Order: sequence, then C-alpha cells, then structure tokens
Amino acid sequence: MLPIPMRPSIRSISWMMVALPLLVNAQEMQGLDLSAPAKPKSQAPQGQADGGTPLEKAVGVPGESDAALEDRVKAVQRKGFIKQNRFQLTAFVAPSLNDAFFEKLGVGGMLGYNIQDAFAVALRGAYWFSFTSQYVRQGSIAFQSQVLSSQLYGTLMLDGIWSPVYGKFSWLGKSIVHFDAYVLAGGGLAWSGTSGPPRDEGPHVAGELGGGIRFYPNEWLCLDLGLVGTFYADQASTALPGSIQKVVAITLGVSFFVPTHFEYYYP
Repeated sequence: MLPIPMRPSIRSISWMMVALPLLVNAQEMQGLDLSAPAKPKSQAPQGQADGGTPLEKAVGVPGESDAALEDRVKAVQRKGFIKQNRFQLTAFVAPSLNDAFFEKLGVGGMLGYNIQDAFAVALRGAYWFSFTSQYVRQGSIAFQSQVLSSQLYGTLMLDGIWSPVYGKFSWLGKSIVHFDAYVLAGGGLAWSGTSGPPRDEGPHVAGELGGGIRFYPNEWLCLDLGLVGTFYADQASTALPGSIQKVVAITLGVSFFVPTHFEYYYP
C-alpha cells in the first residue's frame, strides 16, 4: 500500500489558523462610509498656517495690527502759541468780591518775561479805589458802632506765573483759539491808610495768590480772566490788634507780547 501524503493537509490547516483571527477582527471593525460627502478643509489665513513669521507673531496678522494701531496712536500737534523769550505787557481792572461794606476797584498793569513757555516772572502793580456801600450805614445803625476797614491804596508785587495747562477750541466753527490756564504767587508791598500821616507806618509786607485762564486770538494779543487774592498786615485802628487784611478780586486784562511774532521750536 502506498503511503498517504500528509504535507498538504498540514499546510492548509496552518493557513486556516492564521486567517481565522483576521476574519473575526474584520467583522468588528467599522467600514468606511464612502457615500458621505467629504468635509471641506478650513483654510487658515496666509502666514498663520505655521504660526507666521517672528514679526507677525509679535505684532499680529498684517492688516489687523495696522488697524489696531490706527485706533490707539494719535498724532500730537505742535503748540499754536509760543511765549518763551517774549515780554508781556498787561493792563487790567480788578473789582473786589469779598467786602460788602467797602467795595474796591483796582486799576493796574504788569510787565512780565517768559523764561520758558510754561513759566514767567512778572512785576505787577495796582492802584485801588474804595467805594462805601449802603450797607455801612445800615450796619452802623444796627450795631450802634462804627464799621472799620483798612483803606488800601496801592500794591506792588513780584510774581511767578506757571502755566501747566494748554489747549485750543473752535470759535463758531470758523477759527481756532488757543488758551492756557495758570497759577501765580508772589510777594511785595502794600500801601494803606496807615502808611501815610498821621501814623506814617510806611508800606506793609504783602503777598498774593491766584490763577486764571488766558486766550490767544493771534500771535501778539492775549485776553486774561483771573481771580487773585491780595493779603497784607495792617491795623485799622490803634484800639484794635493788627490783623491780616485781604482783598479778593476778579482780574480782567489785555496783554501784548513783544516781539509780536514767534518762531516755533522743538523741545
């Protein structure tokens, strides 16, 4: 009897043992749905696909950063009126506000020099007129006494003027008017009714403090509106102790600048 060959059967069984696990796994795996349309891929802006260049990473995508900078960065315009190295001649009137019995009116002038555009020194003087109001008579009758007041004749002050605020506005939509705000402080002398005969006390030590706003309609003219308080030591009557007298007044002035023209400078 011839022997039965066994090699092909063993080979078939080996292939079946290898293929069986593969068939089981193929049944558990989900197939691809070829009927559904492919989803479109989102396109990143140019320059952002790989994060962009180092410059774009620092300032953002071109176009967006430019628009943002336009909103944040504003042009700084130069000042339209320069006072530095110019003299200022001022004439003013100053009606008082703080004395209802003896009203005062000051008439005077000022000579100033602008060391810097924001700082000036000035010599300021005024002559004062006094007017007795109707309240003096009413007060004398009511209190059965005499209403006393220091009679101010004149003042002479050396002031420092600082202008920290500068701006401009449109006047009736046709012209631009420049302005600045200032504060002043200084000291000097005051002459009152006790400075001359019969007491002959001479001038009194005085000081002043105030502020205001100035408008510049052109290169050589200035309009001034301020509030200034003048303080000086005086004794209205020898029967009374000395005290600090004060005059608070509104100042209305007109200033002229020399030279009449200026050249702009870059600080």
